[in-house]
This record gives sequence, C-alpha cells and structure tokens, in this order.
Amino acid sequence: MCGIFGFLSKPEVPLKDVNKTVKTLALLSESRGKEASGLAFFDQNEIKVYREPVSFKKFFKSKNYNNLLTSYNFDSRKKSEYVGVVGHSRLVTNGGQEKDHNNQPVIKDETVCVHNGIITNVDELWEQEDNLKRLYEIDTEVIVSLFRHLTQTSTDCQLIFNSLKEKLQGTYTVVLVLADSNDLLLFTNNGSLY
Repeated sequence: MCGIFGFLSKPEVPLKDVNKTVKTLALLSESRGKEASGLAFFDQNEIKVYREPVSFKKFFKSKNYNNLLTSYNFDSRKKSEYVGVVGHSRLVTNGGQEKDHNNQPVIKDETVCVHNGIITNVDELWEQEDNLKRLYEIDTEVIVSLFRHLTQTSTDCQLIFNSLKEKLQGTYTVVLVLADSNDLLLFTNNGSLY
C-alpha cells in the first residue's frame, strides 16, 4: 500500500526546516511505494501541488521540486495561522502513474486529496452515482467526488463520514484539504493513523 504523511507548522518555522521535515517524512514513506511521489503545500492563501512518476529520492533532485519551493509564496506565511504539507508515495493499484492526473495528491472540486488503501467498488460507485463525473482512472477520485456531493446536502462531518463509510468498500486512510474553507480532514476505516 501507499504511504501518506503530513504536518502542520507555525508560519514562522524557517523554510529550511520545513523542507528538511518534508524530505525526512517523504523518504521514510518511500518504502510504501516508489512508482510516483507528490506533495501539496498549503496555507490559508494558496495550495501548490507537485507530483511526478518517480521515487521521492529522484523527486527531490528535480528542478521542478526546487521551482515548487520557490514558487510557493512562503512570505505569505506571515499572514497565515499555519503552513501545511501532505505527501504521498505511490504503489500503483489502478490508473497508471505515467498519466499525471492518476498520481496523488489528486486535485478536484477545490479539494486536494491523498489516500492510502484501495477502494474495491470504485467502478460500481461511478455507475451507481450518475450525478458524479469521472475524470481519472485512480480510485482516489471517487472519494473526493462523493465527499463533495455529500457536502451539498449536509455540513455535519460525522454524517458525511458515516455516509462515506457505507458507500466505500475496501480499506482507506484519507486526507482532504479543502481550498474553499481552509479545512483539513483526516479519516480512516482501518485505524492506521500515527
């Protein structure tokens, strides 16, 4: 299964310390999957996502990663209550890693999502939920789509998570970063949160 990780820090934490923590957590999670790697940096002002179909060892050597660090407006952190990072090391189960949109973090409907596990009824859910539009091959997308659909009729997180638990089959640990409300949600059906 894949590896997911993340942290929230105070905005005054120096960029070099944020980068060091990201690299440490990413390299520790790499044993869970080396086929693709991705990160999302976020605060109350913006979210920047970068992913590649390579291991984190190769990921951190790329110019694109360094560009991400410099393009993310870390100076805006002074206006934020927190800075967050979520990351994903992928072991491919469905949706090939050569297509960027199949790698994580997945971005859809103002939501950034990382997911560890496998949704075994993903195709059935897309067929049953005809109000949802499938764009990618990766099963993580259905989590985001169902979540956003459920939030149209309720704001009660417990009710939404219970509905997700009823619909989703398989095992999962999920992190959702909501761009429109600055919320971070974390849930699991297998208890593997550390």
